[in-house]
Amino acid sequence: MSEKYKFHNEDGIYFITPSIVNWIDLFTRQTYSELVLDSLRYCQKEKGLIIHAWCIIPSHLHNNPVEHDIVFRAEDYVFSSAIDYCGEQGLLKIDMIE
Repeated sequence: MSEKYKFHNEDGIYFITPSIVNWIDLFTRQTYSELVLDSLRYCQKEKGLIIHAWCIIPSHLHNNPVEHDIVFRAEDYVFSSAIDYCGEQGLLKIDMIE
């Protein structure tokens, strides 16, 4: 793997944005989003991955499912940590930044 895609500061907080080849609308199918969540859960449990916030968005929505009429409120979008920051529990365990 290239050095370009490795995290070197164990205490650092990183923002990552992977994308799908040719912008294929992969995450319009819930099954694929759940597969990513399962992988993240595995990394949390087995590798100590700490997640402060997350969002899986279909079709490159520029991080805003509200503007694209998918949900009325950000916390209603289940494939993100917005609900956690509104006082409820989402699909993935997060360590909240306060």
